[in-house]
Amino acid sequence: MRIIYLFCLLLLMSACEKEHCAVTEDDIFVFGTGYGYCGGDCAHLYEIRHGKLYPDNISNLYLDSVTFSNVPLPDSSYQHAKSLPGLLPNYLIQHPSETLGCPDCYDQGVIYVELRRKGKKTTWKLDTNTGALPPDVQAFALQVLVVMDQLR
Repeated sequence: MRIIYLFCLLLLMSACEKEHCAVTEDDIFVFGTGYGYCGGDCAHLYEIRHGKLYPDNISNLYLDSVTFSNVPLPDSSYQHAKSLPGLLPNYLIQHPSETLGCPDCYDQGVIYVELRRKGKKTTWKLDTNTGALPPDVQAFALQVLVVMDQLR
């Protein structure tokens, strides 16, 4: 029994380094959606930074450099999004800068996720058809879409 306990403890401790598991207050978390074939404002991204939510300054995710307003949205908007960084699946942390599914391949859009930690930027592009995503990522992607609807 003691061996099983020690094995489980070692497994738990080695699962991931603390700094790579959870998104912290010092990290910058970006999420949103974009569409390649549309007219007008085709990108809707948000940045969570130091407990505030900032909207993007871009209209096209594929053509524009991603920048954000310096003026945060009201706290009521932040309240909708504040749980997302804590929901970032370990699968994504373990598969940095991946494209999952076939985002925007048939004009369905893309879920864009970015994590900036200690000067390093990691991005993920996820299919909005969550059934095309790995099971560990599906609930997170659905929640991003729910938050996006709440922020409109």
